[in-house]
Amino acid sequence: MLLCDVFYSCVIYLQPNGFNIEITNTNPRVVMVGVRIQIGCQSVEKAPSFVEIFGRVIQLTLTRNRWFDLPFTREESLTADKKFSLFSMC
Repeated sequence: MLLCDVFYSCVIYLQPNGFNIEITNTNPRVVMVGVRIQIGCQSVEKAPSFVEIFGRVIQLTLTRNRWFDLPFTREESLTADKKFSLFSMC
């Protein structure tokens, strides 16, 4: 699996048991209200089938690479004021 941020810093993970990414907000004046992830930029066949955030499982169905916007609920935004985790598995 390949995961890139907006600055094209990428994470490649080849193990089938998934991984957890922790996103940290260091600016107390910024409220995180969602996350945008790009899936399938290297290979649709190796793209994850789902991501989990705040206990919610979001199924990802791909025919080509694309961006996914995952908005937070109000409660999730308040919980994610400093950090949150994103779990993904191929």
